[in-house]
Amino acid sequence: YDNGATPTITGVTSGQSVTPTENDSTGQRMTLSTGGTLTVASDSASTPSYTVVAAGGTATLGVIKFTAANEAISLSKLGLKITNTASSSVSDLTEVTLWAGSTQVGSLTLTGNTGTSTIGSCSGCGSFLIGKDEDKLMTVKGTLAAVGTSQAGTQGALLAVDYIGAGNAEGTGSSSGSTISSSSGATAFAGVRMFKSYPTLAKLTAGSTKVASGNLSLYRFKVTASSGSVGIYKLTVQIATSSATAGFKVDNINILGFSDSGFSTAINGVGTDGRLLNTAIDTDAAGKWTSASTDLEIYPQSTGSTASTTIQIGAGETRYFDVKADVTTVGTTYSISTQVQGDAAYAALGTLMDRTISIETEGGSNNDFIWSPNATTTSLISHQDWTNGYGVSGLPSSNMTAEILTQ
Repeated sequence: YDNGATPTITGVTSGQSVTPTENDSTGQRMTLSTGGTLTVASDSASTPSYTVVAAGGTATLGVIKFTAANEAISLSKLGLKITNTASSSVSDLTEVTLWAGSTQVGSLTLTGNTGTSTIGSCSGCGSFLIGKDEDKLMTVKGTLAAVGTSQAGTQGALLAVDYIGAGNAEGTGSSSGSTISSSSGATAFAGVRMFKSYPTLAKLTAGSTKVASGNLSLYRFKVTASSGSVGIYKLTVQIATSSATAGFKVDNINILGFSDSGFSTAINGVGTDGRLLNTAIDTDAAGKWTSASTDLEIYPQSTGSTASTTIQIGAGETRYFDVKADVTTVGTTYSISTQVQGDAAYAALGTLMDRTISIETEGGSNNDFIWSPNATTTSLISHQDWTNGYGVSGLPSSNMTAEILTQ
């Protein structure tokens, strides 16, 4: 209100003029707009991290966040593309579907690595309305091709489907009725890597809780195969102690494998008592353990630095493993920390899958856990069907949770 334009006021009953008391004031700001705006971005809170998945199933590839400003917007079109064309192709995906919660809102088949979905047009699909000045999430799911003999899927393919970028998200403003196109850039989802089958690891309670002299269980874990069998060529265990006291020994380290959760029935193909190593690892012949962390590579039935066999786990089956060592204690001020090692990146190879020896020698430092999804048959060590532990469920790149035994 501006007192520079005082109104003329007359009393209705008295007919007398009235001099008002005026107070200048600032009202609300109003912005004129021809229509709303649409913003598209990846939703970091709900988009899954990189992981391995089974081929032939459905996987969540990413979650897109849409934001409508100034007015509600009904999304009508969305353009998507395969990002990692160097390690995947459209043949690895049979269909991409779009979801708002449990309601499907779109579908598309990618052609030439890209595709556009008309939202709400597929049979049984609902609409996708983004409220004024609100966010709404859309989940992108992919139906993966099968891997195997005469199947279209590629073993080890890294699949990421992203929003293409500016001009590829379009909707209608509820108030203006105008067509609104987003200028947002492309998303960059981490993606999923598909295999015919994959292992899942889980830590178990160790058989020991305290450091004492004797043959101790330092760490226990299990490995479960998904919908198909998997093979294991190499495990790596890290052991560290809090002391380098002379005479304190952690020797004859081995991993024992069992087919039952009671750790009583040895798995096939290794020592009669379940021992993976033919000869246990003697960490320090002088009998003095260094307190620094040490990585111990375990190969089933090893001969030197390679395995002579592999551990096979059938579809849906579980194998149980026990890291054991002979411990000699001296004093009362130390602890033993044990954990299974993971891999921080996919093996740096020229191919998606390779032989075990190639992963060991050419894969850089990421060769702590080597396994096979058995694409067409039980993979031999020389077959080009092996990979490392990057993204394996329960085996994070920061390694499995340590078991610490204290005195």
